Amino acid sequence: MNRISLIHFSKNLFNLFIDAISFKMTSIFHSGLSKDLSLILNDADDFNVIIQVGKNKNIKEFRAHSVILRACSSYFKDAFSSN
Repeated sequence: MNRISLIHFSKNLFNLFIDAISFKMTSIFHSGLSKDLSLILNDADDFNVIIQVGKNKNIKEFRAHSVILRACSSYFKDAFSSN
C-alpha cells in the first residue's frame, strides 16, 4: 500500500469509527429519552389537558399532555395554537 492509499484507508477507518460511536451515543440517547417519555406519560399527576367524552353522568375523562397531542395530531396542533 502506498502512502496516499494508507492515508485514504486511515481516514475511512477513522470515519467508520466516528460513525459507530455516534450511532452508539444516539442509540443510548434515544433509549434514555424513550424511558423518560414513558415516565412522563405514565405520571398521573403531570398533565395539562383534560378531555371529557360522553354526556350527563356518563362522562369519561382522559388526562393528557398538550405537547404530545400537538405533536401527534394536526387537529390538536390547530386547537392549541395561540392564533
